[in-house]
Amino acid sequence: MIHGLATRMASVFVTYGESSADDQDIYVYACELLVSTIINISLGLLISFLMGRPMEGIIFILGFVLIRRYAGGYHASTYARCILTFAVVLACGMLILSFVSALQAEAILMVVAGASCIGISLLAPVEHENKILNAESRKLQKEKSIWIVLVLFVFCLVDFFVLGTGIWQGLALSIVVVFGGMVCGYIVFSQIIKSKSVA
Repeated sequence: MIHGLATRMASVFVTYGESSADDQDIYVYACELLVSTIINISLGLLISFLMGRPMEGIIFILGFVLIRRYAGGYHASTYARCILTFAVVLACGMLILSFVSALQAEAILMVVAGASCIGISLLAPVEHENKILNAESRKLQKEKSIWIVLVLFVFCLVDFFVLGTGIWQGLALSIVVVFGGMVCGYIVFSQIIKSKSVA
């Protein structure tokens, strides 16, 4: 479905724009990413709204996209699996926030988020077989990952101890989820590298 829609969109660019037919595959890929991202965000907003946590959902999505952009992590093998994985993770995250509030376990979430910050700083960036980084890019993305997660966690602490708006919960959850995705992505990437070296 996504590939078909992206192909039609790319055809429009080639037919009515100044784009070359030789570059159509590039436009198809870009359109696939665009459509997939729009579906992910829309579905994420819908799920968080239906679960009564629209603000936490918005903050979670913003934090998730911001950190993951540079830190990397797990990549599903298809766009459908990517969308499904993100929807399930977000829904589970909203449930966790409900339990955290009900059990008054906010301090535990903060500690786990703090530990995840350390993990992200150590592990970032997690590469993918289709996106191998050179040493310079790896160093740059690591630095950006550390700064982004540090700033977000400091905001979490300020909101938790001073402001009290509750926005920190969505951010803290995004930090934890990104770290979990990074661990999964690192394991998958390590297995791929290992299998290639054996072959």
